[in-house]
Amino acid sequence: MSEAAKNVPRKKLDGLQKGTQAKHVSGKQNKLRKRTKKKNNSVPPRTSQFNPEDAEQRDREINQCLHVLGNRSMKLFKKGTGVTSYGLNLDVKLPEKVAIKFILNVPHEYPRSPLQLQWRKSSSGDNLPREVTLQTIVRNFNYKARDMSLQRIPIVAQLNYLVYKAEDLATSGFKLIDRREREFFATFA
Repeated sequence: MSEAAKNVPRKKLDGLQKGTQAKHVSGKQNKLRKRTKKKNNSVPPRTSQFNPEDAEQRDREINQCLHVLGNRSMKLFKKGTGVTSYGLNLDVKLPEKVAIKFILNVPHEYPRSPLQLQWRKSSSGDNLPREVTLQTIVRNFNYKARDMSLQRIPIVAQLNYLVYKAEDLATSGFKLIDRREREFFATFA
C-alpha cells in the first residue's frame, strides 16, 4: 500500500476520535451549564404578556380622556410596572357641586382589569362626614368599574358616570340599587 492510502484512514479515524471527544466535552459542559442555571437565583427579565390590541385601546381611551378633560383636570401622576396613575380634578355632583382630587389607576391589562379610583384622606380631619362620603363614593365606583370594564365601557364614560351619579354612589346601599337597576333593564333586553 502506498503511504497516501495509509494516511487517509488515519485522518478519518483521527477526525472521528476528535469528534467523539468534542461531543463528550460538550456534554460535560452542558451538564455544568445546567448546574449553574439551577443555582442562579436571578429574576428573569419581565416579558410583556399584555395583548397589543388591548394596549392600543387603552392608549386611545387615555388620549381621549386627556383631550376631553384637558391638562388641568387630568395629569400623569406615576408610571408603574403594572399600572399608570393619573391625577384627576373633578367637579362631582353631590347635593352641591364639589371639586375633588382623585387618583385614577389604569392597569396595563385594561380593559381586562378594571380601573381603580383612590382618594386621599386629609390629615386634618376637619370635615369627617365629607370624608366618609368620599370613601363610600370611591368604594362604590370601584365596584361599578368592574362591571363597566366587563361591558367594555370606555374610560371617559366611566368618569362621566362618576361625576353625574355621585349622589347614588354616595349611598351605603348602592350595590342593592345597582343590582335592581340591572334586573329592571334586563327585562327589556
